[in-house]
Amino acid sequence: MPTYNFYTDTYGGTEFDSKEEFLKYAKRAYLLLNLYCNMNLDNASAIVPETVNLAVCMQADFLKINGYEVSIEGMSEGGFTVGKVRIDGSSSDVVAKSGWLAFLSPLALNLLASVGARHLDTAIEPFVPYPWGW
Repeated sequence: MPTYNFYTDTYGGTEFDSKEEFLKYAKRAYLLLNLYCNMNLDNASAIVPETVNLAVCMQADFLKINGYEVSIEGMSEGGFTVGKVRIDGSSSDVVAKSGWLAFLSPLALNLLASVGARHLDTAIEPFVPYPWGW
C-alpha cells in the first residue's frame, strides 16, 4: 500500500489534500485492484512493489476524479430537474448498470497487466507472458 509521501513525491499526485483522505481512497483502490487481480496483489507487491504502488495511486485518483464517493463513503451525489426530466447524479447508477468494473482505472489495469499481476499464480516471473510465453 503506497504512503501519502509516495503519492505526492514519486507518483506526483495532487488530487488529495490530506493524508487521511488519500489513505481512505487508497485502501478502496487496493481492494478493487486486488479483486481484479484474483487476490494476487500481495504477491505482486512482493515482486514489483513500486509498480503496484503506482497502480494503487492511479486507481485512487480515478476514484476521486470520477466522483465515485459512493464506493468510499456510501453517499450519493444529488441530481437536478429540468422541466419534467430528472437527472440523477448518483454514482450508484454506474454500479447498477455496469458492475464493479466501472470503478477500475484503465491505466492502473494496464500497468498491472504489464507485469503479469493478474496471473502471478501461473507465470514464473512477472514479465513472462501468461501463461506459456511466446
